Amino acid sequence: MNGIRVYLSAHKCKRFIIALKYKGETEYRYLVASDLSWRMEDIVAAYSLRWRIEVFIITLVPSEKHMINRDLGRLEPTPALIYKNKAQDTK
Repeated sequence: MNGIRVYLSAHKCKRFIIALKYKGETEYRYLVASDLSWRMEDIVAAYSLRWRIEVFIITLVPSEKHMINRDLGRLEPTPALIYKNKAQDTK
């Protein structure tokens, strides 16, 4: 993990750019942060937590293509959750 605080002319301000490469990966991932007061480790931890939350939400909420012609006031489980619940009921 490497990071640098640098002025980006496209953003017209300084940004914190972090390059990450996890074990087993061949290419770097890049994070760009606007709050220069954060430590690099804290930015990576916050990103990791945010990603877990987004993945969790995606598993609960159907995608837009599944929402066509549905009552958006009701939250319906995705097929994956229905299958998981049926598997638990058979135990």
